[in-house]
Parts: sequence; structure tokens; C-alpha cells
Amino acid sequence: MRKMTWKTGAAIVIYAILLSALSIAGPLWLRSTSAANRVTEYAGDSGVYILTREEWSEITAGRNIQMDVSRIVWRNAFDSYYTAKSFEWLPAGAVSMCLFFLLPSLLLWAVLQQIQRRENIRILRSMKEFEQPETPCPGLDPAIQEALEEIRQKFQDHLNGYKRLNAYVSHEQKKLFPF
Repeated sequence: MRKMTWKTGAAIVIYAILLSALSIAGPLWLRSTSAANRVTEYAGDSGVYILTREEWSEITAGRNIQMDVSRIVWRNAFDSYYTAKSFEWLPAGAVSMCLFFLLPSLLLWAVLQQIQRRENIRILRSMKEFEQPETPCPGLDPAIQEALEEIRQKFQDHLNGYKRLNAYVSHEQKKLFPF
């Protein structure tokens, strides 16, 4: 049982570390990938110029572009746009976060079930050995060991009673039928 407690504790600690890492990494990843956060850090209270793909490729190639003043957007309009886009992804994000925590929870449940099943099998093996009252099962909880010892003792008492009864019946039969 102590071995089971250690295994259960280790499984719970690993589960907590895994969920903590995922809880920290998820928002950090979302923050780092959010274009709105990167642009508004640099924009301050000024406007934001929205680049097209062609303009972006020209800038990365080192060429100059002609800015169209009509495509300058104020920061609050830019924030509103990305906030609205973020809310479009909110249901999918919520479902993915639920799955994100549900799957490790199911994995923890399966691991704990497997540990419990192995412990039950070990206890049952110990219970099958009633004839050897002096065979302690190391690692079992002291309460379980005590209960197993009581069961073994009762079994031994019943077995001894049966042997005495059998001897008495045999003796009486021999007295009744001496031949």
C-alpha cells in the first residue's frame, strides 16, 4: 500500500506539473502570436498602417513602398477589430481549453485505475496464501495486513475445528462399526 501511495503521489505531482506547464505555456503562446499586441506596443496613441501582402514582401526585400493614407487606422479602431476577431475564436478556444484539461484528467484517471488494479491483485495474491500465516506481504498498509492476518487466523481456526470434527466422527464411526 505504501508503494501505491508513492505511485499515486508521483502521478498526481506529474499531473500537476503538466497542467501547470500547459496553463502557463498556453497564454504565453497566445500572447506572443497575437499580432494586435505586437502592433499596439509600437503604435502608442498614433495610427496603424495596415500592410498588404505585396507591401510586406517589398519591405522585406528592402524596397520602399508608397503609403496610402486612407489605410491608416487609429489604434482604438485597430484594437476593436482584433478584439472582435478574438471573440470569434473564443468558443473554439474554450472548447480546446476544456479538451486541453480533460485529456490529461482522463489520462490521470487511467493511470490511477491501473495502479489501483495492480494493488488489488497484489492483495488478492496475499489472501490466497492462507496456509502460510507467517508470510507477510511487504508494502501493504498495516491495517490491510492486520485484516489479512485476522482472516488467516479465522481460517486456521475453522480448519482446525474441521480437523477435530473429522477426527471425532472417524473415531465414533470406528466405535460403531468395529470391523
